[in-house]
Amino acid sequence: MAAGCAYDECTSDADCPNAGLCACGAGQATNNVCVKGNTCRVDNDCAVGERCTPDQKMREGCCSWPLPEYHCTSPADQCTPWTPDSAACIFCDGSFAVPQPGCW
Repeated sequence: MAAGCAYDECTSDADCPNAGLCACGAGQATNNVCVKGNTCRVDNDCAVGERCTPDQKMREGCCSWPLPEYHCTSPADQCTPWTPDSAACIFCDGSFAVPQPGCW
C-alpha cells in the first residue's frame, strides 16, 4: 500500500474564503477541510431573528466527502431546516424549501 499525505486545508474559519467554515477532522483522511458554498458562519451573520443552519442537501466536499453548506433562514422559507418534520428541507434559489426539479 502506498503512503500518502493529507494536508489540512484550514485551522480556523478565517482560513476559508467566502464564508467557508473549517470542518476539523471532516476530510476523508480526517484532515481539516473548508466547507464551501456557505452564506453564513454564525447566527450573527443573518438578519435579526434568523439562524445560520446547515442545509440537508449534502454537497460534495473535499475528496468526495459529503459536507453540509450553511445558510441563513428567512421569512421566505417554505420549511424549517433540521427539525423532525423537515426531512426534505433544502436550500434552493435563496431560501429553504421542499426539493424542486433543478435544486438537486
